[in-house]
Amino acid sequence: MPSSKELADYIYTPSNMERINSDLTRYEIYNGKLRGSIEKAIRNEFILQDTVKELINRVIPINITQKIINKLGAVYLSQPLREPANLDEIDQQSINTLEQTMELNTRMKFLNRMFKLAKMAAVEPYLNDKGIPSLRVLPSHTFTPFSDSEIEPETPTHMIKHILFTGDKTKDRHIVWSATEHYTMNGEGIIVSNSDNPDNVNPYGAIPIVYIKDGFDKLIPLQDDDLISMQIAICLLLTDLAFATKYQAWSLIYLIGAKSEKLSFNPNSVISLDFLPDGSEPKIGSIKPTVDIDAMLREVEALVGLLLSTKNLSVGSVSLKLDGTSAASGVSKILDQAESTEDKQDQLQYFGDFEKQLFEVLAKNVIPYWESQNLINPKVRLEFSPDFELSISFPDQKPAISEKEIVEIEKAKVEASFTSQRAAIQAVNPELDSDQIDALIEEIAQDKIREMEVMASLPSSFNQQTQELRFTPNLNA
Repeated sequence: MPSSKELADYIYTPSNMERINSDLTRYEIYNGKLRGSIEKAIRNEFILQDTVKELINRVIPINITQKIINKLGAVYLSQPLREPANLDEIDQQSINTLEQTMELNTRMKFLNRMFKLAKMAAVEPYLNDKGIPSLRVLPSHTFTPFSDSEIEPETPTHMIKHILFTGDKTKDRHIVWSATEHYTMNGEGIIVSNSDNPDNVNPYGAIPIVYIKDGFDKLIPLQDDDLISMQIAICLLLTDLAFATKYQAWSLIYLIGAKSEKLSFNPNSVISLDFLPDGSEPKIGSIKPTVDIDAMLREVEALVGLLLSTKNLSVGSVSLKLDGTSAASGVSKILDQAESTEDKQDQLQYFGDFEKQLFEVLAKNVIPYWESQNLINPKVRLEFSPDFELSISFPDQKPAISEKEIVEIEKAKVEASFTSQRAAIQAVNPELDSDQIDALIEEIAQDKIREMEVMASLPSSFNQQTQELRFTPNLNA
């Protein structure tokens, strides 16, 4: 069993602190705090402070990290079905209660995104001020897993939650959990006294912080460099473009045979130049810089496309063609229509096992202790059978398509006799029940009859003109 001093030393190892700081940067960028990272990259690249200042004033902090992570972390967009394996009704009621009080699907959606952001995350069950069971998501920079197991070094035997980093280890605070111990310590490993738990015993008998990570071979998975590096690179390219565009808009003035002192080049200025001593005329000229905006945007487009492909995302039917007029909408379509079905399928095993572990800790360790201490709000009834085990099934992970695309697909299926009108209407309007679909089919039929009656009552010449207007394309449109 490691001592608190050994755990504190492990937290502050250069590699772990580098991991925490890197994960914090990822978290900040995901949440929109991107400008600082771009400014840092600019300062590392340029020496001339005037150039640095001008570039920083034109930073373009377009956040593609958040968009990509939200696309990848989409396992819980549709709620999974959670049931007890033994089909016990009381167990099912307790599952339903936890789903509601913990806002489980919302919390798991956020956990999914934190997992895709840093390949690791955790959750911690707790009771809120009203004694209601709740769930807290822990991003990767807020904790450190530790293992002293010689048999399974990739499985944590301790979870260390970071409460406070101050720069002064004596003032830092970390909460330590193992299967048997629980205490708060500072950065030097000195345990902070706790009158409620003087023996530092874990009352649950299990670590209440449940950990999920990508892969099975390491305690802490290796982080990807590509997403954050590409995020900054793309922002730098766009910032370079904004910087260059400024000077493309203003020509560079040059003088031949004259000095520039006291010359004003305002739009309404009158400039007076003296002849040169030899009688020749001085000259004022301008150099108009040119920037290939389309080429720079195509580079951004290519980088976005490559990044999506490395993250198991495809761009579907969207054409990666950007120019000066379509850049914003083009990148938006690329990201909006990116598909990640295969990646979601890979995640199902991770989150299925994770939820089973979470409910096992809740049902067998956490909730029994809360109940024994009368800590749970009396309005909340939770009871699990001794043989409880969670069974969870996720909906089919299919690419999301728009309502317009659904209509086009169903129309093509009806025209090809691959489906019926009724089945197509059901697919387009899944919220309607059988009686409502029957009523809609009847209403559509009546509308067609009324339209035919109106057309039949019109003069034949008008009817022919209407047909021509309806079916003849307007070539000048």
